[in-house]
Formats: sequence, structure tokens, C-alpha cells
Amino acid sequence: MRFYSTILKQLPDDKLPLILENVKKSVRGHPVPIKNTYWYNVYRNILENNRSLFIIQNNNLKAQQMQTIKATLKSKDWGLLQVHNRMFKAAVRDQFGKSEKSKLQVMTVGSCLLAFNNASDELRPTLLKDLGDAVKKTDLDLMGGSLDNMLLTRDLYEQVLAMPPLSVQRQMLLGLLESPARGLIGLLGTNPSLLVGLLEQRKE
Repeated sequence: MRFYSTILKQLPDDKLPLILENVKKSVRGHPVPIKNTYWYNVYRNILENNRSLFIIQNNNLKAQQMQTIKATLKSKDWGLLQVHNRMFKAAVRDQFGKSEKSKLQVMTVGSCLLAFNNASDELRPTLLKDLGDAVKKTDLDLMGGSLDNMLLTRDLYEQVLAMPPLSVQRQMLLGLLESPARGLIGLLGTNPSLLVGLLEQRKE
């Protein structure tokens, strides 16, 4: 009962009958155990309905520490769920195909957790920082993830955290557009692909 009560919280009611009627099958055509089918659908639902997805490696975190970080992230609108690697990777493959976000599979090594959030930048301007701050206080290791359609490796995630908020970036660009072109070139020269990519993904 504990397993089903945990899973059902992550699945919309209207999907349950459909899931039970269309049990996922293995590559060889054998029915997948119902528990695995539920996990697969839980992950597919999360991947489909959240703009922020991050893989966190669980380095033997104690039960009390796990409860603490779950409560901390929940207060910041982040969800946190244990990853069953095989079913999660299957869900990622089916959801994202050969896109950049399919590389979330590579980040899933060993015992992992999935942090997810669908809040907008306007609602949660410190979204990524909140996640990073919570993880740094534990023995967890943030492997990377995705924001909208942009894949963020661990190094790229750190670069994003070091950047000013989006509203400040827009003001900076607006000011530079009104100044000599040389100033704009100087700013973009710091990391053009990262800056342009973020603005494109997070534009209104």
C-alpha cells in the first residue's frame, strides 16, 4: 500500500485506467511488471510537465537528511523523487527521442534522485540557486539536468548560477544596445552561446 500511495500522488487520475489497460511491454514483448509500469508512467508524466529537471546522485544520504532536503526543496516548489534507473532511462528515451535532453540518461549513474519544477522565472527567479543551495548542504552531488529545451551539464549549471538574474541581463543588453556596438561585442565575447541560449529559452 505504501508503494501505491506514493506513486498515485505523481499520476493524474485520468491516466490510471489507461495505464492499467495498456501495460508496457519489454523489447521481447513480455508484459512489464505493474510496479515498473507505474514508475515508467510517473517519470513520463514528470518529464512531460516540468520545465526544470535535474539529476542528483545520492551518496548514501541518511533518512533524516533525506527528509530535511525534501522539506527544504518542497518549500521552494521543487519535487524530489527516487530514480529507478532502468525505467527512468526508458521514459527519457521515449519522451525526448534523440534530442539533447535525451542525454539525461548519461547523467543517471548509481543511486540517483530526480528534482523537478515547473515554476516560471517570474514566479521563482532564484529557482536554480535554490536547488544548488539545498544540495550543497548535503552529501548529494548534482550531476546536471535541463531547463526548458536546454541541457545543462554540471559545469554549465555552475556558469548559469554565476550569471545575474534574467531581468538584470535584459537591462544590461538594453543599455548596451543603446551604446556603441563595441560594448555589446565585449559582453557577448564572455560566453555568447550560453547567454543567447538562456535568453532564447526563457524569453516571454
